[in-house]
Amino acid sequence: MGQSMSSIAPECNESKKAYDNCFSQWYEKFLKGESLENECKDLFDTYKTCVQSAMLKNHNVHKNLEDAREQAPFENGGKHRETD
Repeated sequence: MGQSMSSIAPECNESKKAYDNCFSQWYEKFLKGESLENECKDLFDTYKTCVQSAMLKNHNVHKNLEDAREQAPFENGGKHRETD
């Protein structure tokens, strides 16, 4: 397997790496029809909690997300919405 990307929150890199490794192994089993159950749910939940916590600590992330939601470029053909 190739290298995985770093987390958006550096403090979550280890939990992301653990989840990515688990998912890669599970996906191979899934493709072979050997597993349908999400075997990595607990690791994903740990990673998600870490990212959410990091976002709460970093108020700039929230502002950037809100700005992006207001712009909604994906809903407007990739273009920023016109502001009044």
